[in-house]
Amino acid sequence: MKAETKSVIRSAVAELISSLAIEHLLTPEEVANEAFYSLQRHPKWGRNPSAAQKRASHRHWNGQCHRCGHEVAFGDATFHH
Repeated sequence: MKAETKSVIRSAVAELISSLAIEHLLTPEEVANEAFYSLQRHPKWGRNPSAAQKRASHRHWNGQCHRCGHEVAFGDATFHH
């Protein structure tokens, strides 16, 4: 895929995330996390997050579940619990 095409796709995804966040009164991070979770579970191209992705998500949310706010130890962290 050409770099220009990737750039167009990334811009469109960023716009979609922003518009959905505004429409549903959510943060862009909440929308992006839900989209990421849905893509991981897709029957054709889904895959599990890497350890680095899990660490980054845990760090981003300060060790708390982004849905319910409860503290989650890194060893127990999943994209939902």
